[in-house]
Amino acid sequence: MIDSEDGNVRNTAILTIENIIIPGLDGIKEGDQHPYRKQLQSDGTIPKLIKFIEDKEKYQYQRRQTINILFVLFKAYPLPPEFSSQIQDIKQFFISQLTLVAECPDNHETILANNFENKFFEDESIPLLYLNLALMLFKYGSKENKQKVAFAIKNKVKGLTNFGFIDQMANSYNWDEEMKQNIKLKVQELKPIIEVIAGKFINPFQAPLLKIRAPQFPQTGGFNQAGQMGRRINPALQLKSPIVTTPKMKLLTKEEEASKHYICELSNQIMTDPV
Repeated sequence: MIDSEDGNVRNTAILTIENIIIPGLDGIKEGDQHPYRKQLQSDGTIPKLIKFIEDKEKYQYQRRQTINILFVLFKAYPLPPEFSSQIQDIKQFFISQLTLVAECPDNHETILANNFENKFFEDESIPLLYLNLALMLFKYGSKENKQKVAFAIKNKVKGLTNFGFIDQMANSYNWDEEMKQNIKLKVQELKPIIEVIAGKFINPFQAPLLKIRAPQFPQTGGFNQAGQMGRRINPALQLKSPIVTTPKMKLLTKEEEASKHYICELSNQIMTDPV
């Protein structure tokens, strides 16, 4: 039915499979595989579904439905290479489904292919989905992939540590209280993991406090033109203080003092004589 040329038949087939596969997740724990995968693999359904999505232009809407089904079926199980190659151009629309397959470490290279970690949080309306995916990659990922993800999303998660910002986003995107609280809890869970790998967070809305030291320039014996003319600040003294000395006066003898006193008196009489 899935490979029928009749569009209505295909729609019915895909919808029927979807209505079986999606509810099949109920009660499944993290790390558990989908209970119907083995059966659908052995009866040829999964190969037909993968074959169906190869035509990217002909069945666009049905292709997305089918990709969703396959992601769910491969929860916590390695993705077939022929499926992995088909999802690279569309995986940004399946963040929650990527979280399911991220329970298997073998799928992390497919998830992060083409530097996909740099696209985390591109859609601001679904931060919880990105947070869940990141947590799964950190939980089951290799050291190398953990580092890639940590450094890629550090600043984005840092912004979410401001819960006032989350409250504003909740108003913009009409999140309910449960959604808002879940985002805050996931941020708190993710923050220490990232800090261990990529370094401590700095408050995103405060500049870092730096101890600034004035540059030290060598003392010179004279005038510092560069400092005085404003080409740079020089904390050193710009002018060297001069050393001023006053010579001691020679003491006069009594005879010299009487002689000089006579001259002073004579000069005074000449200057004050009215004639």
